[in-house]
Amino acid sequence: MTNIGAIQFKKKSEEKDSEEYIVFVADGMGSNPFQHAKGDSIQKLFHVGEYLITGTGTLSVLQNTVMELSKRQHATAEDVAKGILEITDTFKLTSKDSENFIVGGKDKEGLGLYWVNTTGNFSNIDGTEDYSKRKFIKRTDAFDGSGSRFVNNYLFGMSQAGKPIVLEDVADGLALVYEFGKQGAIDAGVNDKLQYGIITQDGVTTIFHPEIQLMVSNDSNQFKNYLQNATGILVPKRSKELPPEEKKRILTLRSDLAAVLRNAYVALDIDLRQHSEARRDYTETAEEYSRDNISLDTLTDAKTVKAETKERVVQATQAFMSRDVAKIIVYKRAFDDRQRTIEDRSLSYRESLLRL
Repeated sequence: MTNIGAIQFKKKSEEKDSEEYIVFVADGMGSNPFQHAKGDSIQKLFHVGEYLITGTGTLSVLQNTVMELSKRQHATAEDVAKGILEITDTFKLTSKDSENFIVGGKDKEGLGLYWVNTTGNFSNIDGTEDYSKRKFIKRTDAFDGSGSRFVNNYLFGMSQAGKPIVLEDVADGLALVYEFGKQGAIDAGVNDKLQYGIITQDGVTTIFHPEIQLMVSNDSNQFKNYLQNATGILVPKRSKELPPEEKKRILTLRSDLAAVLRNAYVALDIDLRQHSEARRDYTETAEEYSRDNISLDTLTDAKTVKAETKERVVQATQAFMSRDVAKIIVYKRAFDDRQRTIEDRSLSYRESLLRL
């Protein structure tokens, strides 16, 4: 009941050194072992120090591992991978468990992405299982969970159709993992309440679906960390000694920042969906053009729409990666302006019909 993944790539530039990125995605479906029930708003992507961590299997194992990692200092992403093996070794897991992790962050050289198998149990793409030693492997991409077979099928289909994956910038990476998230959601145990993570040499960015319940514990307050990391604003603690009006002010600030991030996520989700549709439409249009079934103007129009929707994803990505609430609001207001333009056209059309 999981779909997690990450992909690492470099953007080549003639003016400066190659820019390196790792982009994560995770769904929000999982099981709650304490309530013996499933949950569809489960946090699976965790920001610990300068690293991102996600995992499959039992939620409590993932959470406890994250809490233990939060107490440690890590020099590299490889150190985090080793730490996961050390911590999970104390949980007495067996080969019947499927507790795998994906870790990304700064490494000995550049950025590093690791897949960590804590039990030796590994499911192949065809559904068969292999057993090996507990280990971690450095990768440039990693996918896991029940939904990953649909992601792998999607990638295989693209390869068979001769459609290469082209990642020119981090916006392309975010658009790609969005599609991975949607493909993985075909699985009955996976949803599309997507959680995103972006790692660069400049830091870590997380973007959570508004309904995801972020973990709060004595060792790791993911909600507080998310508000601060995403907006650049540190929300003060509400101590008992504060006067009522100050407590109310802090509570309002926390609620307002959460609302800004929630609304910006909705805008991002729409922009990603429209760009995904435009990419698919352009591919189909190019195929029709190659068969002389449509005109060059139609192909050019499809290319223009693809470029326009890509630019919106670029703006969204830059806004979230700025980790500045002001820039996130600028992006959201630009999105609102576009929606109002669409609404005004619809009203104008309605009025013209009424005049007939």
